[in-house]
Amino acid sequence: MSLASQQELFRDARRDGYALGSFNVVSLEMTYGVIGAAEALRSPVVVAVTDGHRDYFTFEALAEGIRAAADAASVPVGVHFDHGLTLGSVSRALKAGFTSVMYDGDGSPWQRRLDETRAVTELAHGVGAMVEGALSAQSREMTGNPTGDWALPPDDLVAEFLDATGVDILAIGEGTTDLDPARVSAIAGRPGVFTSLHGGSQLPDETLASMIGAGLTKCSVFNKIARQGMASAAKYVGAGGQNLLDLGTAIRDGFEGGVASELRRMRST
Repeated sequence: MSLASQQELFRDARRDGYALGSFNVVSLEMTYGVIGAAEALRSPVVVAVTDGHRDYFTFEALAEGIRAAADAASVPVGVHFDHGLTLGSVSRALKAGFTSVMYDGDGSPWQRRLDETRAVTELAHGVGAMVEGALSAQSREMTGNPTGDWALPPDDLVAEFLDATGVDILAIGEGTTDLDPARVSAIAGRPGVFTSLHGGSQLPDETLASMIGAGLTKCSVFNKIARQGMASAAKYVGAGGQNLLDLGTAIRDGFEGGVASELRRMRST
């Protein structure tokens, strides 16, 4: 199976009615935990690296390690660059071999966001990678909600964004968003467009099931899995563990258990 075409992963998820689990990592221990859970459950999975975590690792070194782990996996694994903050960081991720990239463009004026996201799409499609786009900043401005929660802007602006940018995936919100299954279904029904959700740690089971039923094809989770990794490490240390190698194994095991639970929630097993 190994490193997979994300186009195939998304098409399979849509056809079979599940969401791909996408999990952010900052180390190889976390990476092996994510892939280990997927292999145990015979599930596809996406390993993600987010631009906001860049101070915690050496980018090219981690990217190479993730790709090697994906190549050795017995299940399909996609590698995703999440929440890209600049065109330069997205370009760097594509050169490092990521099979999908997300461009935020957060806070940019509307036309600039369209233009920059379109530039990312052209760059990524040129190397066979998928592109995820987001409307978070515009959502806050257009809905009059300054709290930071995502909410989709009006339908005509969603359509304008998709048409102007050519993205493959639209981030429809986060776990705290008041999501409308009918609107998600309408977006998911557009030819060539898939949907994703961020902040899955906060998403109740029934809401996730409803979104998958409406056509959600990817859900990103980090905080919940990170807490489980920390709890596993704390348990090891609390029991008197003093071996650094075993501590890394504890972190990996915590990640693996948490990811397994999320993959079952996403119906990909």
